[in-house]
Amino acid sequence: MAIERLTSRLGPPAPLPATIDPLVVFGPGDVPAAERRLLRALVKDTDGFMARHVERPISLAVSRRLAPTAVTPNQMTLISVAIGLLGAPCFLSSTAAWQTLGALLFLAHSILDGCDGELARLKFKQSRWVGLLDFWGDNVVHSVIFACMAIGWSGANGQAWPLLLGLAAVMGTLGSAGFVYWRTMRPKSGIGPLYTSVSAEPDGRFTQMLDALSRRDFIYLVLALALFGRADWFLLLTAIGAPIFLFLLIFLATRKGQAKGPG
Repeated sequence: MAIERLTSRLGPPAPLPATIDPLVVFGPGDVPAAERRLLRALVKDTDGFMARHVERPISLAVSRRLAPTAVTPNQMTLISVAIGLLGAPCFLSSTAAWQTLGALLFLAHSILDGCDGELARLKFKQSRWVGLLDFWGDNVVHSVIFACMAIGWSGANGQAWPLLLGLAAVMGTLGSAGFVYWRTMRPKSGIGPLYTSVSAEPDGRFTQMLDALSRRDFIYLVLALALFGRADWFLLLTAIGAPIFLFLLIFLATRKGQAKGPG
């Protein structure tokens, strides 16, 4: 009877697209299956290998328990950023114990960083502000950690050249973030994901390669080096890689601009 009344007032229901597999919840016994399906849908195709197999299962478990609470996506972003910043001073030390602690806090930041987007989708609170806070929060954490690595390395050997490596790493990181924001995030509108690719047109092998390089699987390399007290070696890689990544982003944008023509 209820369906007939709705049909008489609103008209017949539109057919479901073939890509949608509906799950009807008839009672409390169907809720666990619905929750599992909903959580599986939160996994992103853009997740890196370690993010998909290590971080995402943990963040989904956390989000599942936070969903019924009053915790907001922005609060989770700020918590993850605070944890990342808490780990940054650990890299001022040259000892393996402190560096490992910093790397573990860095990893915890990365895991909890997935919860803000998951909560935003679960609670229907996706917004441009949520995406921007998440994006820039990550890049600030990365930059502060690289800066602390440089200061710690400089203090350990009594020389200034590691500070130049830190400057290159930070400028490359923030420069790439600013370029991606200006080219791909700033023009976006609506409630969809704000950042999914380094390019507004994520097609082609070159773009896919840059997308893969932008993922955060590098955190596990930081952890591996920190176990031996050599997290500063990662700073050397970043000081070289981050400026090159920025150059490749500019090259990609220039190439796509030329392909489109003057119009």
